[in-house]
Amino acid sequence: MNLTFEDVELDIERWLETYGRKDILSSGQVCIRGYDIAKSSVLDLYFENRKCKPLVTFALKGYKDDAFIDKLTQLLLEQRNFLQLRRLWTFLTGEKKANYWHVLAVKQFFPCVDDSGKAFSAAEVRETHVNQRIPNCRQETLALLRRYEEILRSLDEQDGTLFLLREEMEKIACGHIRKAAGKAIKDTIDDARFWQLIDEARDAEFDTMSSTNHLISLLERYSGTQIKMFHKLLAQKLEQLNYWDVWALAFLAQDGCSDDAFESFRCWIIMQGESVFEKVVADVDAVLPDIPSGVSTSCNTLIQAVCIAFESREGVPLSGITKDSKVKGVPWNEETVAKKFPKIASWYGRSQSAG
Repeated sequence: MNLTFEDVELDIERWLETYGRKDILSSGQVCIRGYDIAKSSVLDLYFENRKCKPLVTFALKGYKDDAFIDKLTQLLLEQRNFLQLRRLWTFLTGEKKANYWHVLAVKQFFPCVDDSGKAFSAAEVRETHVNQRIPNCRQETLALLRRYEEILRSLDEQDGTLFLLREEMEKIACGHIRKAAGKAIKDTIDDARFWQLIDEARDAEFDTMSSTNHLISLLERYSGTQIKMFHKLLAQKLEQLNYWDVWALAFLAQDGCSDDAFESFRCWIIMQGESVFEKVVADVDAVLPDIPSGVSTSCNTLIQAVCIAFESREGVPLSGITKDSKVKGVPWNEETVAKKFPKIASWYGRSQSAG
């Protein structure tokens, strides 16, 4: 078969349609087996043809298998393709740094029970967090940043990127917390400014991690009060999307969607801007051309960005995180979702789900 060599996910789907094995589930639903073989075959062909840009795009959509990243990095180094290397590693290191700052900012701890049923007090949870989670996260973050430093050095990269990277590594190694520089601006964050910030933060390549880091930098300019207002508006918009039909859209677009993934999907919708958000709220069927299939429709770092910005500006954790209410609308289950939403199912080809 002929591949597009432009979109890895699309070519995996095409490979499945051609070579996948059809199976009938106990529910009567048709399932196409062979996704892992299709993915491996398509990726091998992309590497053989040295199609770096779509491979980087695939990584940015969430595919971060270590062997894949190593192979892609080596190919980019051979080509001395600094543009795509920067794009890939800005995403990888940005995600790791954002997670580290978030872990470092945790100040409240609660009793919990692990998978084996063992109970831990709040004090024990805090001790584990301080003595194990933070050091481990710091070590992992520094290891990834050091690797990026080696990549930049191998390319004789001596611009501001390398300088800023080393500066960040020093702060992380010393256990410094992230701190906003300068006085907060006096602007107010209302609904119009909320969407303006979203549009300004959104990366041209729809790289969610770059968008997240940009949003953190933008929000850090504001006072803690205004960052809280941004969070309040974000919570309201997440709630406006908290409907069963929106969850069906996420489920069929991603070929499965847990409750955590549904929150991440709603964050992704918001990151696309006001126009896409309003379309989803009005009619999920009407927004299909704007919603790609697969893991790219995920942005679980949006809420994290607000928390990091507030901690950076105020030096204390953001409290009063709003919890979702019950999902509204008419419920569905995995067996009935395709029948209840035939247009969405047909659009994503989920009447025959891959397995």
